[in-house]
Amino acid sequence: MSLYITVVMLLMFIFNATFWDIEVDNTKGFFEGTGDNRHPTGKNLAFTMLFNTFIHLHLFNQINCRKIKNDQYNVFQHFFSIGNIYPVLIFLIQLGVQYIFVQYGGYITRCS
Repeated sequence: MSLYITVVMLLMFIFNATFWDIEVDNTKGFFEGTGDNRHPTGKNLAFTMLFNTFIHLHLFNQINCRKIKNDQYNVFQHFFSIGNIYPVLIFLIQLGVQYIFVQYGGYITRCS
């Protein structure tokens, strides 16, 4: 799984700006303008997509790590059972924090 995540992240890092047609200028910062007139640059958009992909790959890897035996293929078996509520809550909290970072973090988290 770590090799898969590494390959996906490297491919996104290399081809992200080209694939999504984002103009990345490394001489600029993450935001242009000042105060209320601040807006994200292409560099910020590309790195936000990388950050978001990285976190989501690891979140879904947490689901895959629930089954460790060779004969267990269904990772969603008993996923929403009453005795299994804490991993689901932790997953939802992490997903919520990721959403807040990207949507409302702005200049503090350098996400857009």
